Amino acid sequence: MNRFIMANSQQCLGCHACEVACVMAHNDERHVLTPQRYQPRITVIKHQHQRSAVTCHHCEDAPCARSCPNGAIAHINDSVQVNAQKCIGCKSCVVACPFGTMQMVLTPVAPNQFKASAHKCDLCQGREHGPACVENCPADALQLVTEASLTHLAKTRRLRTARQEIRPWHTVDTQHSGTTSSKAERMQATPPRGEPDKLAIEARKTTFEEIYLPFRAAQAEREAARCLTCGEHSICEWTCPLHNLIPQWIELVKAGDIDAAVELSHQTNCLPEITGRVCPQDRLCEGACTLRDEYGAVTIGNIERYISDRALSKGWHPDLSDVQKLDKRVAIIGAGRQALPARTCWRAMA
Repeated sequence: MNRFIMANSQQCLGCHACEVACVMAHNDERHVLTPQRYQPRITVIKHQHQRSAVTCHHCEDAPCARSCPNGAIAHINDSVQVNAQKCIGCKSCVVACPFGTMQMVLTPVAPNQFKASAHKCDLCQGREHGPACVENCPADALQLVTEASLTHLAKTRRLRTARQEIRPWHTVDTQHSGTTSSKAERMQATPPRGEPDKLAIEARKTTFEEIYLPFRAAQAEREAARCLTCGEHSICEWTCPLHNLIPQWIELVKAGDIDAAVELSHQTNCLPEITGRVCPQDRLCEGACTLRDEYGAVTIGNIERYISDRALSKGWHPDLSDVQKLDKRVAIIGAGRQALPARTCWRAMA
């Protein structure tokens, strides 16, 4: 029997951690450099309050394999695999797939030349720890189904049915009823998003002080507690141009460890006290937050700002002892979120 990935929609958070893990697993465990190369083989679907992940079923009598005119799709190692070298990009498999999980991707091979090939779940064939989506799902909503596990699932459901049928019609078998995952329960109990306090209107009329005041410790801890920590490499990390380790330093804020949080923040961003203020989080990390649509995104930018401001006020400074001076001159044009940190780094090395 072919193996396949099964999603539990009752546990799914819609966090896209499976997509990120899939893309990284097929890119040597690194983030891809451009959105165009972000091509997961599993897709998270959201509709109103329903969430689930959809991927190839690895059908026993696969319509995609039967429809391929070049024999590029075959049954290998209890799965359905695509041979990209043999694929001619005819799209017959896309039309034949009843689940809509087969895609066509274009890979550049020369200037203005592309190779089209079928693209679908390959169960991370050859990966030591198996499918990356299953390993990295923070809610354990994905499962690799084998013949043995499918047999066990059927047996469990037969036993549950038998227990229900021998009980009086008006009772419920609470002992063996399914339970919602703790991660899903936590998501449903998420409090509303809290915004930072604003400077009084009188002060705003006469000064150029920042309108939004820094978080107090209690505010930062409350907002940090809303984060679900959506996997080791989350969707907010992917959408951040710097791939900041956002859930990880938010976890450190929860624990009250500002020193560790600022060190981690500076591993990927040399100017978080500025980007936390000016970066358009609503279009990047916060715009992709799992909680955004139903509960309001985590206030990532203000937490980032809080970490740096607190650390700097305590006298912390980044360690530049390993920075080597170069006898070169660099011109930086612009004052965006890339130019500002670059200028700061070069000034520190001057």
